[in-house]
Parts: sequence; structure tokens; C-alpha cells
Amino acid sequence: MKTTKRLVSTVLAGSVLLSMTGCSFLDKSKDEVTLAAKQFCNAITGLDADTIIDMSDDELDDDVTEMLPGVLDIKEGDVYTADAAELIGSIAKTLTYEVDEESVEADGKEGTGKIDVTFTMVDVEALLEDDEFEEISDLIDAIPSYDTTDIEMTLKLNKTDDGWKVEGVEDIIEEVYDFTGYRFFFSFGEAIEDYEQETEPGSTGDVVLYGASYMGCDDVDYDNNIGYATTDSMYIAISHAYGTENGEPDFTGYHAEVTLNGEVVATSDDEVFVAVYPGDGTLEAGEYGFTFYDPDGNAFWEGTIIVE
Repeated sequence: MKTTKRLVSTVLAGSVLLSMTGCSFLDKSKDEVTLAAKQFCNAITGLDADTIIDMSDDELDDDVTEMLPGVLDIKEGDVYTADAAELIGSIAKTLTYEVDEESVEADGKEGTGKIDVTFTMVDVEALLEDDEFEEISDLIDAIPSYDTTDIEMTLKLNKTDDGWKVEGVEDIIEEVYDFTGYRFFFSFGEAIEDYEQETEPGSTGDVVLYGASYMGCDDVDYDNNIGYATTDSMYIAISHAYGTENGEPDFTGYHAEVTLNGEVVATSDDEVFVAVYPGDGTLEAGEYGFTFYDPDGNAFWEGTIIVE
């Protein structure tokens, strides 16, 4: 009888363990999702383009994979002027994050999870709207005195053979790295207050287009709207800096095209930016003609980038 009782007890204990194993008792998915979220957020705040791209669960646009490393390598060069790199780099240093570990949800069987995170950084709009500063250095020195702003989001993750990956990475980097777009204000001429052009800037509503920003160029002749680049440039692009007092501008109808040897090689719609990327890692040599049009089809800016 004792042997029978002992056997029954052993069977019952095994059943309990099996049931616990089948439930979430040993499910590490929540820990894995939390760890992956922290790894991704570390990459965001650390400007680690390779890790951000690698952790994307979506196939990113070629524009993103080609431009992101240059945008996050904040130094004077193809993407940033010296002033732009100094300012944008200083803003980037204020970027931090917090993961709400209590919010994590995960389903190990389905391979899905989500967790709330908050990115915090200096209030860039308030900083750049302040007209008390005449020098970039004064603006940078004032950064610690400004309030911060939060970007709250819920990261959604999926488990793959290569680990947990993040959904919607393009939207995330567009929102968090929006501040890098202010480099355009320091990319043409020597600085925006020194920029001169022969024609009146274009406009749409309350938006004023100040002039062209050359990217991917080693040198620029602003008097003749000519930029100079090499075949090993990561890309070449023209963007127009703009000013507005009412939030995001509406560029509906604006468009641009780039030609090489009489053939159109790149276009853009509903924006004042257009870029050419190398198809095989090397830009074709030649004279690239850039033309920007307003919604009525009138060309308001033309320029050239010579690639040698």
C-alpha cells in the first residue's frame, strides 16, 4: 500500500510539473521581448544604423537602408556641413529612452510581443524657434536650459529564426530622427542668413522655399547652381530648405526630376527633395540636371551636379 501511495504521489507531481511547463511558468518570451526592445532602443539612441536595419521585421525601402548610415554618422561630409553636424550632433546627444517593463505582453506560441517605450530629447522646435541666438555655438550651449519632449510608442515585435524583430521601423526612425531634417537649414551657402539667390524663393501657402541644399557633393558653386561629386559618393541629392510658422508644410503638387544624358533617372512627387542612388554601388559619371516644379508645372529651380 505504501508503494502504491508513493507511486500515485510521483505521478501527480509529474502531472503538476507538466501542466506548469505547458503554461507560462517557464515561458521566457516576456523577458526576450523586453531584452530585444532594449537592444533596439539602445541602437536608436546610439545612432547604430546597422543594428536598426538588422532588427527590422519589415523589408526597408532602399532609400532608408542607403541613407540611414550617412544620416546617423553625424559629421561634416556628404550629408552635413560643419555647422549642421555640430548642432544636430549636440541634439542627438540628448536622446534617451525608457522601457516600461510592466507593460510587456508576449505570446511564445504565436511569437508576438509588444512593449511601451518612451524616447526623450530636447524640445528641438522650441530651441530652433528662439531668435536670440546669432551663433551656432550659442545655440548649442543653450540646449541644457531647454525643456525636453517625449515620444511615446508601443514597440511590436515578432519572433523569427534570427531572434525578435521590430515592426514599423521606418515609421519609428522617421518620428524619432525627425530632428536630423534640420540639417537642411545649414547646408546651403555658408548659412541660411548668408544665402543669396537671383530669383524669388518659391512658396506654397505660408511656406517659403529659401534655396537648394546639395548633398553628396564635395564642392558647390552656389553662384551657378553647380555641385561636384565623385562616382563613389553614397548618393547625390538636392533638397530645398523651407520656413513655415504653421507646422508641417503641404507640398502637394510639387515635384522634381533628375536627368542624365537626356534621360530621366530619378523623380519625386509632393516634396521638394529628390535623390539619385547608385545602382551597383557606383554613381555613373556625367552631368545630372535637377529641376523642381511648382503645382502649376512651372520650373522654379534648376541646377546641376557633375559626377566624375
